[in-house]
Amino acid sequence: MTLQKIGLAGKYAIAFLRVFGGNITLEMVSALGDLVVFGKKNVSSLALLQIAIFDARAKADLIKHICSKFGLNDLLRQLIDLLAQHGRLNIFITVIEQIIARFQEWYGIIEIACTSAQPLDNDAHDVIYRFIERMTGKQAKITFKINQDVIAGIRLQGHDILWEYSIAQQLRALTTAG
Repeated sequence: MTLQKIGLAGKYAIAFLRVFGGNITLEMVSALGDLVVFGKKNVSSLALLQIAIFDARAKADLIKHICSKFGLNDLLRQLIDLLAQHGRLNIFITVIEQIIARFQEWYGIIEIACTSAQPLDNDAHDVIYRFIERMTGKQAKITFKINQDVIAGIRLQGHDILWEYSIAQQLRALTTAG
């Protein structure tokens, strides 16, 4: 995707959020994220959007059908129609990515992946939420994962943040220092 198309997708995202942003919930943002994952996993299937043989209406109907599977058809119907009118359905997934990014930026939300070697209990989850929110000043949306390679510690990673305290980190530091 070119920077020009990303910039264009950003403009559609901003316009969409100005109109519909007040109606979007965190659950909808999560469903939008699932839609993006689906779109990226099924790039070859969505390549049909690039083929000129299919008219814009058929392409829009395909996207609306996919969106309905994520419970997003009502939210995205007008956006899909607008993109179809402008011949821009090929940037649909990028527009959705931009909507998510702008929504999180505007509403002070940060997505973090928290990786630990062992499962964490609810008290540990609460401590991590408070730590992230205190450190960033943003509302944390955390995905907890288990990875044995962390070795007795924790790793917090987001778009703008990387924080780790683990034996694995200390071992890496020793390896690079020596």
